[in-house]
Amino acid sequence: MPKSFLLSLLLVQCGLGGKKGIHMRYTLPAIVAATLAIAVQAAPAGSKSFTIEDLIDIWHPSDPVWSPDGQHVLFVWDRAGVSNLYVANASGNAKPAALTHFLAGAVTGAFWSRDGKTVYFPHDGDLWQVPAAGGDPKAVWTTSAPETNIVLSPDGNQVAFVRPGDAQGARRGSDLCVRSLATGKETKLAHDEAGLGGVAWSPDGSHLSYSAGARTIRHDDAPEYSGAKIIYTVTERTPGQLFVVSAAGGNPVALKTPVGFEGARWVDAGHLVFDRQSADFKKRTVYVADISNASLRPLHEDVEEQFWSIPGNSGSAAQPSPDGKWIAFLSDRDGWDHLYVMPATGGEAVQITKGKFEAWRPVWSHDGKKIAFDANEPDKPGDRRVGIADLSKGPAQATVTYLTAGRGTNIAPVWSLDEARLAYQHSDAHHSADLFAIEAKAGATPRRLTDSMPASMDRDAFVEPEYVHFPGADGQPVPGWLFVPKNGNYILKYSAC
Repeated sequence: MPKSFLLSLLLVQCGLGGKKGIHMRYTLPAIVAATLAIAVQAAPAGSKSFTIEDLIDIWHPSDPVWSPDGQHVLFVWDRAGVSNLYVANASGNAKPAALTHFLAGAVTGAFWSRDGKTVYFPHDGDLWQVPAAGGDPKAVWTTSAPETNIVLSPDGNQVAFVRPGDAQGARRGSDLCVRSLATGKETKLAHDEAGLGGVAWSPDGSHLSYSAGARTIRHDDAPEYSGAKIIYTVTERTPGQLFVVSAAGGNPVALKTPVGFEGARWVDAGHLVFDRQSADFKKRTVYVADISNASLRPLHEDVEEQFWSIPGNSGSAAQPSPDGKWIAFLSDRDGWDHLYVMPATGGEAVQITKGKFEAWRPVWSHDGKKIAFDANEPDKPGDRRVGIADLSKGPAQATVTYLTAGRGTNIAPVWSLDEARLAYQHSDAHHSADLFAIEAKAGATPRRLTDSMPASMDRDAFVEPEYVHFPGADGQPVPGWLFVPKNGNYILKYSAC
């Protein structure tokens, strides 16, 4: 590699592998730019410059939700920080139709009615609705206090939500309430002075779980060494606790969760599963809680010699299957982030994916027989593909099938309710993120649902990155991506971080 630098380049470090026996593990989300000596050269004559306006015109789709009949996909499409709801035909043979036309703000947490005719979504602190076939959005209810954490019940007849404790400000904290979509009847189930969140329905709709009691305390300090005019702010966060309350009303029951619990999910009508990381990040324990007696039982534990380091957006937390038989989670016990499944009653965890790659974002099919996930290809860290693990015969006899192939990243699969198709996000060196749908079987053809880049933008003008290695500060080879301008001579000079 030559020793000087003539054109503007970017070299980034990206995570590709196991951590056992090395000083540090690099992960894809934690991309670190190497220090480069940069000189800028003017764009070649006749080429079109890439402007901020071009960047703003790229839309960003997210949060796909399948319709009950599996024929449409509801999603959020964002442009320059303004998001609206759209619905796309799952066949990809028509442009997505806009359901909302808000000029500011975000739209999140949308869900379908059970008959698929109505879309509900939070907006301006209330729950709104809009016909799935198109029409004018309107509020389901309007209150002076804003509602958050709006969650539909399993039978689709009511919603749970969190509201400030009192509209007149006489009380602090938050209330947990349920409200009938048909009659508007409302019931307050719980109150917490510090606030509450993480609301989830039990599978049979008889109970709700939530976390409460977490506080953020600000401490201001002016130490002598910096003088009285400089104040340092330290934020202390006290942990919350997991509670369960009957959806019909009654006294909430506190589950004796350990400090630092996260990701509580219902296994069945009587049990919850959650993770807990130790304070030194070297131990991850999966617990199951029995709501009948508030008891806890550890199901699985990972102990790291260095530290627990699976990225937060990988979906590593314990996920019970919809039928309550199994619990899936990610572990890097063999040096790579892989999918494991164990019985919900306890027992040995079976490794489902194996190899020199990272498997992330697992999601159960609704029948509890399959798990979809995305994983990078061995020795091709920039390419991620969507796979399915079939556990119909049990974890020990699981088979893995990959649905997507070729260049680019395919991530975050979402099952249709009939298990027939998956929606997922695709991007590559020439295209920004878009939503696709594919049948859940090998050899199926992906269907494009969105086209988020402006037609005026030349896809072929974008540079394909080159996968390279360079020596790190400790002498170990560091993987990275090298972006080289087209039709230009360059020489690279870098120093390790």
